[in-house]
Amino acid sequence: MGLTGQLAGGKLSKDLRIYVDPAYGDDTAGQKYREDKPFATIQAAADVFSDGDIIEVNGVITLDDTVTFGNNGTNFILHFVDGCTVETNFNAVKPMFTTIGAQNYEIHGRGSFNNGYLPSPGNNGPRVFSMGTGGTFEIFGAKSISSFGGVPINASGWLNMRNVDEIFSLNSISFITGFRSDRDGVKYGFIENCTFKRPNDLGVTYLQAIGSGQKIIINDCKFIGGGGAGATIVCTNNVGNLSTFELNRCRIQSSGAARGVWFTTGEATYTFNDCHIETETQVGVLVGGDCTVNFRDCKVISQTLCFQYAVDNPTISFHGTNTMITTAAGWVVGPASNKVRNTGVILSNKRPGFLGSQIWRVTGFTTMPVPGDDYSVIAEDGTVATYTVLGGDTKGDLVNGLRDACIAKGQETNNDMTDWIFTTVGAVGSEQLQILASSPDYNYDLDEGEEWDASTTGVDVLTTSIIGGTAGFTMVGGQFLIDANLTL
Repeated sequence: MGLTGQLAGGKLSKDLRIYVDPAYGDDTAGQKYREDKPFATIQAAADVFSDGDIIEVNGVITLDDTVTFGNNGTNFILHFVDGCTVETNFNAVKPMFTTIGAQNYEIHGRGSFNNGYLPSPGNNGPRVFSMGTGGTFEIFGAKSISSFGGVPINASGWLNMRNVDEIFSLNSISFITGFRSDRDGVKYGFIENCTFKRPNDLGVTYLQAIGSGQKIIINDCKFIGGGGAGATIVCTNNVGNLSTFELNRCRIQSSGAARGVWFTTGEATYTFNDCHIETETQVGVLVGGDCTVNFRDCKVISQTLCFQYAVDNPTISFHGTNTMITTAAGWVVGPASNKVRNTGVILSNKRPGFLGSQIWRVTGFTTMPVPGDDYSVIAEDGTVATYTVLGGDTKGDLVNGLRDACIAKGQETNNDMTDWIFTTVGAVGSEQLQILASSPDYNYDLDEGEEWDASTTGVDVLTTSIIGGTAGFTMVGGQFLIDANLTL
């Protein structure tokens, strides 16, 4: 177990501290537990470290080589006093801190860490903190973690990060990548109250698990990026990895042409609870991988599309109340075969953003309609609109025929259809075709204040699309409400 509480409570004796001060220390004359005889380098202190000790670091540290933990001891603890900074002076792409194997190390205090001498030749260096597979890395309260380019933190072990003011890379697209969370038999890791950002607004934070069946919980964090292409957060994972990511009360903000959250490859599960996603000129959420994504009580603000589904396979679910705000024409677009499950309410300040007439329908049958079958829609006032299946009719012809029959009956009876509640309209064998809606108008647009009630039998699929077009999405369950008072 980490010693965070013990450090904060001052329970560890100073007799267990190994002091490092480059201004006054001496690696040859330095002694353990002697504040008046500090070491000059962190490596010298690590080489005399024993489990239970604490390395306390003062001043401005310039590393001539990587600090490596593991020559002795297995649980290294370092405390960097307020104002302490650590920089590099080695002309090589390598981490500032690492372990020789599965050792554990904790970083406490208000230190600043910058591996900023060389640019990265790729996305993997120069790292600030690295570790051997199977070890643990924990950091609490640091002011900043930065690299010139690459991945500041390579979490190939158990990860626990809390209260870090800034984590950024100056000239690369990766902030933190990979984790292998396994501590005391429990596969989970934590990131809490940290800010990931790029000073020049071109940053990406990668969320990726190395081991299979991992879980990482991210609470109260800020992700600030954008300016170029890509996204502020890229969620990627190996196919078959089946890891889980949970983000709670996080804020994701993108500027320029960057997306907010981009789901790429892999089969991981991502859950966003009470999160705020805001973009400037790009889509808020782009789902392009075979993953499972859940949103609960989130808000997405975009100048273009709030959501976009680029592939057919992902499962998207909305729970609670999710708000989509856009100044453009739409909030969602994607293949019409996508299934979006909604158990709550989706609020929007715009129509769903499709030009031309729209079809709002629930289709739950899989066999072809039979010529001569009658399908009827019954309004609340008892008015009936009927369509008889013709030879050669497709399922789309049947739905369009019903729509036209409803419009014609509404015009015939002087009924503007605002009182119509579409109920079960027919069956094909043992399967039912069901249309449920309240307050549609003649061309099936939703006006402000109108409500789409997509409560279904559980197998039906609500499809919104342009007539004759491909844009749209499918949704099972829940409600879709348009509120003109929702603003940016």
